Amino acid sequence: MKTVLALNNQFPTEENKKYGLVSGVSYYRQVMPGRFLSPDYHFDHLGHKLVDLPANTAETEVAKLVKGHDIVFTKHLDNPSGIYMLLGACDYYNRPLVVDFDDDVFASDGKEHTRYVYPKGSDAEYYVKTLIKEATAITVSTEPLLEVYGVYNPNVFLCPNGVDLKDWENIKRKKHERLTIGWPASTGHIVDHGLIEPVMKAIVAGNPDVVFAVLGHYTPEMLSFLPRKNWEIKPAIPWWEGHPHDERTYPKILADLGSDIGLAPISDSRYNAARSLAKWFEYTMTGTPVVASSYGPYTALRHEEDALLAKDEDAWISNILRLINDPHERDRINASARARIEREYTAESFTPDWRKVFSSFTGFHK
Repeated sequence: MKTVLALNNQFPTEENKKYGLVSGVSYYRQVMPGRFLSPDYHFDHLGHKLVDLPANTAETEVAKLVKGHDIVFTKHLDNPSGIYMLLGACDYYNRPLVVDFDDDVFASDGKEHTRYVYPKGSDAEYYVKTLIKEATAITVSTEPLLEVYGVYNPNVFLCPNGVDLKDWENIKRKKHERLTIGWPASTGHIVDHGLIEPVMKAIVAGNPDVVFAVLGHYTPEMLSFLPRKNWEIKPAIPWWEGHPHDERTYPKILADLGSDIGLAPISDSRYNAARSLAKWFEYTMTGTPVVASSYGPYTALRHEEDALLAKDEDAWISNILRLINDPHERDRINASARARIEREYTAESFTPDWRKVFSSFTGFHK
């Protein structure tokens, strides 16, 4: 059995420090492969602990961690000292370094979506490119990312996101008296607000009892264009695993949102073009049918079978109204989507892709 040092970029919150929580990104990109590569590979998951290392001993501690494992597997870093400590230790102890990207961090096209997009010519861009070039291998979640990172490193592997069906066995969508339309809108989706705002206005105008439930980083001011009775905001809960209280994990929070219809709007941008189908997975597994943009990852979905796809405002409105007015159609589409996930998008089915990465290293410490 080989040991893997799995480093994530978790935020060092007090709750994370206390429980060692796992975010959605780390869940899909590190926890999931670790599960299905076992027992051949044992993953040691570390995140905030690295941030807590004293500056005067950090280099020594990182070196010890690298030396104690056969493979180093990290989410991308943008801290120059962290990058060079990791590269130095992997080089000195002859350990392969795998770096994972699930976003296009160079998509600075004027529509920056997160703090992990690095403007062209910035210091951060330089450091991240150094990490990419020096890595033994790069793993990515979508085909567009193969091209993005293949420019800097020839050893780029596609390892798609998938669903571990066991994680959703006891997740049931909460039922509300009023029809609820959900939208988990993290900071990366705030830029897509302009696409959906006129749609929300039109739906509420004709359906005054509908509630839009937003999960994430919204403020009341951002929804002030709607009557107060027609919206609610739930705080973002990024943790997927590790919390002793199940109700604090993201799948349970999403299910409790009780969405009869789930929205997945993404605007036309380079960043969005490289997204994965994770939001569709998550809605579907809670029993919620999806209306999505006919763009980027959602072009892989079959209209009227896996989801309803919308290319413009009129299509968004008509698709949502179709599901509002027909609960049987909601159930049919959700059942069809779930069946496809079980056929084509399980995490277990993508395990050979991850195994190909971790079994490809030759000439390293044994």
